[in-house]
Amino acid sequence: MLALLVGLAAPVHADDTARDAALARPPLFVCGTDAQQDMGYLVLSADDSGDNSEAPTGLRFQRFADGDGHEVLRFPPEGAADGKAFRFAHSDGPDGYLVSIRFGSGGADYLLYSLAVPPDPSDPNDMGGGTAALTVSRDGRQVDEISCIERPTLFIDQMRRAMACDAGAPEGPAACAETPPRRSEPIDPAALGLDD
Repeated sequence: MLALLVGLAAPVHADDTARDAALARPPLFVCGTDAQQDMGYLVLSADDSGDNSEAPTGLRFQRFADGDGHEVLRFPPEGAADGKAFRFAHSDGPDGYLVSIRFGSGGADYLLYSLAVPPDPSDPNDMGGGTAALTVSRDGRQVDEISCIERPTLFIDQMRRAMACDAGAPEGPAACAETPPRRSEPIDPAALGLDD
């Protein structure tokens, strides 16, 4: 999957080095973004992926855009502390399994999420689906959403072990347990954390 993502970007530009370096790091969350909207990548990576007893270290989120590998966002900024600046939550419900990662930078709140939708058991042709995106909000209002065009590559347990708990998730601290809590109602992941 990762090799396929690297092969999608045809133009060679100066920023390709940053994009290629990000894609070469052990991935925790990677997806390509919509060619009409953005044409880039959302990449959450680590310096190392850790093993079964250690959490990954050196977490970094990068957004590349404009079809030329241009780095639009890096969190944390170069030289800043990482890891616990990201907040993790997951849950399972009637609409699917949700993983969300929150962080803040420059007065904006970011939510990186993936919702895996199970197949409809009443339709033998339904293979399920999902949605994934990065939402950006300021002052409790969403100002941007960058959608993935594919199911992201995810390493959920590594993210959960490396990040702080998102105790502000609807399920509270239970959303950070190894086994995800069960939701009884569908959820709009893009609206998590926004004011009503």
